[in-house]
Amino acid sequence: MTKAEIKAVLTGALQDGVALYWQFPPSGTGRCLVWGETGPAGGPAADNQPGERGMKGMVELYTTLEEDPLFAAVEEALRGARLAFSWESSGYDRDAGLVKHRWRWVSL
Repeated sequence: MTKAEIKAVLTGALQDGVALYWQFPPSGTGRCLVWGETGPAGGPAADNQPGERGMKGMVELYTTLEEDPLFAAVEEALRGARLAFSWESSGYDRDAGLVKHRWRWVSL
């Protein structure tokens, strides 16, 4: 999938508030897996804490490169949805040959 396709899928899911899962083959930058979920607070897809309201979710990106164009696609989709999000990275895992990025958000 291209950066634009990833952004479109994630943007649509954020607007619809549905659980999503997708995987795509190497795209010149290495093996990637992206999964994410959104849902109403209190719903099982959102993995909410008691008392939380609104939308909550998470997206993870696994890539063989520390700097990957798909990283920007996820950031742009979250910014476009006007979600306050946090980001963390595992750094490069030499054994797995991957970098894991994780974004979490809550929208009340």
